[in-house]
Amino acid sequence: MGELDFVPAVLQECGAEILFHKLGIKPGKPTLLARRERGAQQAYIFGLPGNPVSTFVVFEVLVRPLLNRLLGLHYRPRQVAARLAQAVKRRDAERVEYRPVRLEGGAVHPLSYHGSSHLNALSDADALLRLDAGVQRIEEGTLVNVRLL
Repeated sequence: MGELDFVPAVLQECGAEILFHKLGIKPGKPTLLARRERGAQQAYIFGLPGNPVSTFVVFEVLVRPLLNRLLGLHYRPRQVAARLAQAVKRRDAERVEYRPVRLEGGAVHPLSYHGSSHLNALSDADALLRLDAGVQRIEEGTLVNVRLL
């Protein structure tokens, strides 16, 4: 994303229609989805963010469901409910955010997470916790749904 992001312009030059570009999701704001039709055929093109955690989260939340739908498969991500082992807080609550977490002993343990380039956090995770826009804090002991990886 930025001055050197030529993807949207190149896709438009190739006849693709940009369906969306830049989402209210963290990590993954610069995500793009385009569609190109040629006769009866259509192709979908995702422009994924460059940071590894962003790419992984966007794949799980957007790309995997679309691929399954295009294949005619019914896809529902596996989710479980568990209590938070410690409070989760954040300063910026303007976007939906997915945080890597670990399930242990029937509880959700937030992992040390320093942003979308923090691949180590993802390697220790077995689920993602969704923080809705506007939510700055979820207290310890709160029952939350997490998306299994």
